[in-house]
Amino acid sequence: MGEYETKKRISISKIIAFAILLFYSKFFYNFATAETRIKGYCKEIKIGSSIQEVSNFAKTHDLSPLPKDKNGISFIVEAKTFGRWGCELEFSDGILIKVEYNFMD
Repeated sequence: MGEYETKKRISISKIIAFAILLFYSKFFYNFATAETRIKGYCKEIKIGSSIQEVSNFAKTHDLSPLPKDKNGISFIVEAKTFGRWGCELEFSDGILIKVEYNFMD
C-alpha cells in the first residue's frame, strides 16, 4: 500500500469519525435538554383547552400520541427521547382540567 492510499484511508476515517461524533452529539443533546424543553411545553398548554387544541399543539411540537379520550388521563411525550419526558393531561368532558410535567423512569 502506497503513501497516497494511506492518506486517503486516514481522511476517510476522519470523516467517518466526525459523522459518528455528530450523530451522538445530537442524540446526547436531545436527552440533555429534554427536561427543560418538555417542562416548557407543559406550561404552554392552557387549562380549559379542548382535545383538538391540545392535539394541534402536540402535532406542532412533535409530541405523541395525540389525546383521544374525552375523560381521564392521557400522556403526550417526545418520541425522540423514547417517551421518558412528557406531559400528563387530565380531561373532563373533552376539556383539559390538569396538565403536569411527567418523567417516566
